[in-house]
Formats: sequence, structure tokens, C-alpha cells
Amino acid sequence: MANWGSIAVDYAPVWIADRAGLFAANGIDVELRYQAGSTQVISLIAGQTQLATVGGLEVVSADAAGADLVILATISAFYPYYLIVPSSITKAVDLKGKSIGVTRFGDVSDIAARAAVRHLGLDVADVSFLQVGSASNRVAAMLGGTTQAGVFQPPTSALLINHGFHSILDLAKLRIPTSLAVTARRDWVDAHRPAVQAYIDAIVAALAKEKHDRVFTIALLKEMFKSTDDDAMSKAYDYYAREVVPTIPLPTVAQFTDGLAELAKTNPKVRAFDVAAIIDDSFVRAAAKKYRLR
Repeated sequence: MANWGSIAVDYAPVWIADRAGLFAANGIDVELRYQAGSTQVISLIAGQTQLATVGGLEVVSADAAGADLVILATISAFYPYYLIVPSSITKAVDLKGKSIGVTRFGDVSDIAARAAVRHLGLDVADVSFLQVGSASNRVAAMLGGTTQAGVFQPPTSALLINHGFHSILDLAKLRIPTSLAVTARRDWVDAHRPAVQAYIDAIVAALAKEKHDRVFTIALLKEMFKSTDDDAMSKAYDYYAREVVPTIPLPTVAQFTDGLAELAKTNPKVRAFDVAAIIDDSFVRAAAKKYRLR
């Protein structure tokens, strides 16, 4: 059993590995299941699923609290977001006193939004952060005026832009590191290393297909998003293929630096946490060697 956590282009490598037969080609039968956000970590810890693609900071928080999860690969290494605002906001100072919608405090939308605010030269105290739930809830909060800013990834960002909003910052271009991580329990990895290697081999092959098979990937995105909007899906594909998708999904400590600094402000357990201790990059390195990637 393997999980993915959201209808977002970030998860395309997992979908591609399944639909293109790459799991089967590597000799494994994988049952994929959608499971929202942080509940994936709960399922991993309970042994209800064996592999999950989940925010790396959620894994760190769980391990700091006593779990023993290991990060095997990172399929998104940079924040894939635009900071979207209404037309009345044209410069950084206009954000002062405004509300920024996030899914929940401490998740990737929250950490990325705070990084965006700081990059614009503001202090996070200059704005307020409001927990509103899922990406669709955050869109609704923007359209209804409850929030005046938020980080959104394509194609969701295009939906807001079509409603008169615009982007004042492209976080992907800043190459601020983060991690959407393929994760498993350490004891399960130790007991099933050939299966884990086959899974990572399939994900690495899927990343290559995503980058180079535009027609297949856009068709799959349209299916997963239940969209007939060729333009939005094409732009979403181009953004990820050009700015976000790695060739080699190598997990590194640097991908956690920004997020850990933010988490440490509210969670003292992560302040001295050794991220290197929960990273096992051996499977990605072996896959890169198999496919002769550099």
C-alpha cells in the first residue's frame, strides 16, 4: 500500500509510475490510495500503509515526537508556489495588516507563506495568518475576501488569476528548498529493501517521463484534476517541468533548513533535531546509477 496526499501536480510522479506501468516494470504490485495530508503520517506509524509521499516537515515533527520514519526521496525540492494577491495589492508594503490564508499552521503552505513574506522584506508580524483548511477552502477564502493573500500552485493559481488576482512572487524561481518526501517506517524499509528499491526506481523513471513526455503528463493531469482546460493544465505542466521537477530526487538536509527554523519557533522538540539521521539516500543513488543519471 502506498499513499499520495493531494490533487496537486507535485504528486504526478506517483500517478505516472502507476499509470505508465513503471511499478509493474520494476516487479512490484503497488496499490495506490489517496489520503489527505498529515493523516498519511498516522497511517505510516500505525502500519496501515507502507509508503507515503508527504511533506518532509511533517515527518520531522513525527520523528521528533518519537516516531521512526525515514525519508527515502524528495520529488519536489523547491516551493512550487506563487504568492497570489488581489489587484489592490501591488507592492510588499500593501500586505501590511492583511490576512494570509494557510491550510494549517506548520504545514508547507504556512511555512512557504512565511518565507514569501520575509523575502518581500516584511516581518511575519506585519501580517496575520489564518488557518482555513484545504486548498479549495483557501481559494474560497480569497474569493470571499476573508483572506487577502496566499501561496498557490498551478493550476489553482491560474483559477485565481482568472478571477482578477495576480502573483507578486514566484517562490520556485527563488529556489527556496523544501521537501515532498517519499517516506516509510524504518523497520519496514529494513525488512523490505528490494521492494523499496523497486519503488524508488519506478519514481525516478516517472520523474524522467514527467519531464520529457508532455502529452502523456498533461492528459493525466486533466484526468486527475477532472479538467478540460488545456491552457491551465499546459501551464501547470510547464511550470513544474521547468521549475520544480528534479531529475534525481535526492533528499538532503538543506531541504529542511528553512522549514525547521520556522517549526522550531513553536515546537521545541525540533530545535536540536538531527535531520540527517532520518534520511536514507541510498535508494535514490542506486536508481540514479541504474538509469545512468547525473
